[in-house]
Amino acid sequence: MDVKRIITGIMILVIIVIVSVFYTLNYNSPLLPMTAGERSLRRLYIIKSYDPENDLYTSFIPAIVNSIVWDFRALDTYFETIVFFTALISALAIYHEYLIEAKWDREKLSPIPMRISKLILPMTFSISIAIVIKSMVSPGGGFQGGALAALSIYVIIYVHSSSYLIGKLNHSLLLFIRSIAILCISFLAILPLLNIIMGDCYGYLFQIYSKPECDFGALINIYGGSVSLVPLIYNVFEYLAIFSGFTLLLLIIIIGGYRERIS
Repeated sequence: MDVKRIITGIMILVIIVIVSVFYTLNYNSPLLPMTAGERSLRRLYIIKSYDPENDLYTSFIPAIVNSIVWDFRALDTYFETIVFFTALISALAIYHEYLIEAKWDREKLSPIPMRISKLILPMTFSISIAIVIKSMVSPGGGFQGGALAALSIYVIIYVHSSSYLIGKLNHSLLLFIRSIAILCISFLAILPLLNIIMGDCYGYLFQIYSKPECDFGALINIYGGSVSLVPLIYNVFEYLAIFSGFTLLLLIIIIGGYRERIS
């Protein structure tokens, strides 16, 4: 390997980055044209996410990413959750008896990290809930909040030992919570379709707010503007699904992997 060529390549790359940043900051435009800015789909996402002047053709979600996740590509989000759920079921089918019989333990860490964790973990759970609640008006959502809450469980197991939580977090309970959360998401997704049965209007899967043919949705006033509550409900259920799913996956990895090593 030629070290001189590597150094030369790195220097050229650094120069290109510096020139690009300098040009962008001084001329308020990128050095190379960005075709994404010219696509009509990008403009459509922005307009249809939150347009208070046209309340029949908007999601009423100031956080554009959440409008894309739960409105424009809600079916993708739903089936991604189902795929993860199916993978967990498959893992449980393999390690089910291990989870029932496991009594593995290891030494706890010193009192210092244990005391620090007791201060940090309530803050972590509070932040994870705040991520879900503020997802209507700022970046975040059920997946991010659930992943952060599951990370707190990882910290507890690492600091206090695995048996500290294995007895409290039964895998059947976690699977039940995740199943209920997915069922609630499914019911909320088809709820607007019940308008077809109840009346003469139409409904849509994963409908966030009113459409010309179907009056559905709940608005509240936040920061002086109207915001739909439906994505918040979706994110709460997604939070429970992701939190229970990642925690269950952790138990499967720890206990199943340990039993594989000793067998």
